[in-house]
Amino acid sequence: MEEYAVVGKNIRNIQAPGKATGAAKFGAELQSPGTLTGKILTSPLPHARIIAIDTRRAEKLPGVKAVITRENIPNVKTGGWIKERTVLAFEKVRHVGEHVAAVAAVDEDTAEEAVRLIKVEYEELPVVSDPFEAMKSGSPLVHEELSLYLPPPPARRTSGNIMHKIETVHGDVDLAWKEADLILEGKYSTQFQHAGHIQPHEGVAEIDPYGKVIIRSSTKSPFSLRAKLAEALQLPLSEVRIIATTVGGDFGGKGAVIIEPVCALLALKAGKPVRITMDWADEFSRAFTRSRMFYHIKTGVRKDGAIIAFEADIVVDIGAYCELNLPAIDSVATSFGPYNIPNIKITTCNVYTNNIPTGYVRAPRSPQLNFAVESHLNEVSNRLGIDPIEFRLINCVKEGDVLYDGRILSNVGLGQTLLKTREYIKGNGSQKKKWTGWGISCGQWSLAPLGNLVSRESAAKVVLNEDGTVILITGVAESGGGQLTVMSQIVSEILGVPMGSISVVSADTDACPFEMPTVGSRTTYQVGNTIRQAAEDARRKILKSAAGKLMKDEQELEIRNGVIFSLNSPKDSIPLAQVAKGALASTGGPIIGLSERKREEAILATRAKSKVVDAPDYFTHAALVELDPETGKTTILKYLAVHDVGFAINPMMVEAQVQGGVVFGLGYALTEDTKPDRGRNFVRGLTDYKLPVAPDIPAIDLIFANVPSTYGPFGAKGIGEPTVVPVAAAIANAIQAAGGARVYDLPLTPEKVLKAIKGSPASEQGKR
Repeated sequence: MEEYAVVGKNIRNIQAPGKATGAAKFGAELQSPGTLTGKILTSPLPHARIIAIDTRRAEKLPGVKAVITRENIPNVKTGGWIKERTVLAFEKVRHVGEHVAAVAAVDEDTAEEAVRLIKVEYEELPVVSDPFEAMKSGSPLVHEELSLYLPPPPARRTSGNIMHKIETVHGDVDLAWKEADLILEGKYSTQFQHAGHIQPHEGVAEIDPYGKVIIRSSTKSPFSLRAKLAEALQLPLSEVRIIATTVGGDFGGKGAVIIEPVCALLALKAGKPVRITMDWADEFSRAFTRSRMFYHIKTGVRKDGAIIAFEADIVVDIGAYCELNLPAIDSVATSFGPYNIPNIKITTCNVYTNNIPTGYVRAPRSPQLNFAVESHLNEVSNRLGIDPIEFRLINCVKEGDVLYDGRILSNVGLGQTLLKTREYIKGNGSQKKKWTGWGISCGQWSLAPLGNLVSRESAAKVVLNEDGTVILITGVAESGGGQLTVMSQIVSEILGVPMGSISVVSADTDACPFEMPTVGSRTTYQVGNTIRQAAEDARRKILKSAAGKLMKDEQELEIRNGVIFSLNSPKDSIPLAQVAKGALASTGGPIIGLSERKREEAILATRAKSKVVDAPDYFTHAALVELDPETGKTTILKYLAVHDVGFAINPMMVEAQVQGGVVFGLGYALTEDTKPDRGRNFVRGLTDYKLPVAPDIPAIDLIFANVPSTYGPFGAKGIGEPTVVPVAAAIANAIQAAGGARVYDLPLTPEKVLKAIKGSPASEQGKR
């Protein structure tokens, strides 16, 4: 493997000092003198028609500067995939916590008092909180005008409360059932999960002297937020500016638009800046959560272990609103795991209920699907008497496999992760002891074809200052994963300048070129490629200018530590700063590297390979657990995560991502649950919602099985989300190995485990 100077090295996160010392400013801290406090009145009911709103007493309260309701805002619907909700409720509310009215006042106490003075008359409507009931004919409708929402059918298939129905058929499952030696069915279910970021949603809106709306928000999606905000306010994009502030944890939860339009509307009416910060009761009633799923699987296999048929009916409770891009290309493939199955039939119904809205939480749908598939396949392998790892090796996808829709897999590292896992288990106590057992789970991430990846909306600039320092300008938002550090490493490697010479301007829609949100574990691959292209363009311009000054061929020149020199005669050199100064008065002007030229070359070069999946991340996790047969408590003794990351641009950060992802998955597997009841969540704050804490976390061993991507920067693949995906299934399979019983629904609480090992039904949800 080629040796690099900067990439592949452990470099400290460039944001770490600011966050550690408190110098970094979060959204609520960035406010001008005279900033007002905004508060939102939310619905106490899960489903009701709004008859009247009386704001007169609130408006008369001293210190109140603005009050807004449906009467004085645009009646415009926005949303993630379909346009389904308004900034404030108009005809009715669809979940507890929906925005009804808002105030801006001189301080928090006054704002809270004003909210209490607003009186809303409701007509309660029947509540539908069970997705199976919601699917029935005659069930109360959450969205009466669903068929009129944009985009229109047939882009989505709607019926009653079914927001979208997706059906995928490949091969002939009916014929395959007749050829199977074993057919096994199972039902599994999962829960809602909050992203668990310690910093709640917050933002500040102000109107500049020229009427532009400026929002400072803890968002990872500045350009997406700008588009939705402009749409909601009926303003051109040029009149809206988004500046992403320091994000205190994202985990998928900081991409949705929640409070920013309300902030802006209050600021427009009051004529002063307005700050809104959600509290934790707000977070658990209005922030978008991970959707819950109900999964019915039927699998047919031969005696030799080959899976020949897979059928699944999936019902997804998407709550009152849904931010997800539901027809995403990865979703169907994830539904049956990283396996080469000739006959599949999958039906997914995404169903509206009066529960909390759902959207992006770290790996939005994959942990749910993985829990069901990997739990079920473990039962299949047990029934066949085949070792779980061997069973997966028999069926796993391999290099060059063609998926059901024609996508071609390349750079496949799944087999390596399974083999490394088997070796680890053999060397770490594979001998079974009473009430202990190993469980494994594997999976895949990012099956987007190459054509989609290289043409993704992305741009960057690399500017060489006259003193030889560099400014990287990118629209990407730092969400806590070290994205800006990795991007700086790429620039440093290509331009041969020290990391300390690079500053970054990012996530400001007026100062940076357009960039997609920091989502999908594709930032390093896609944005990293864009930044690499801009840096290579700057390098080309630098070497062209230096070649003229040194009277050398560009091909023999190199840049290291801010000095350009000849490889053939190293004494012939020139400081980068001198080249930069000289360029200012040249016909070409200042040296600014743009991504467009190299991007065009990449698109043309990969056009013939548009169906190739270049950067899939494959992984296998293993857990060794011990059960307490008296209480059902599960203790994790060892945990292993094996990932194919292609090439770790910053190994230290990759390790942190994997460890953090496993911890996130532990909470989902064992304790986290919003506990909805008839449209109301039992959880009202972090005291009710058990996130993992230090005593709950085992030592996490990491192994990397690197199969580099062909087109990713330096061979890198994504890593942020895949680390969460297999955790719950690995632990569930370990519980079955330790106690001889299966728990069919998450979380894997002691009560459920105890019922399972005592022979009682482990899950009413899972058994439905």
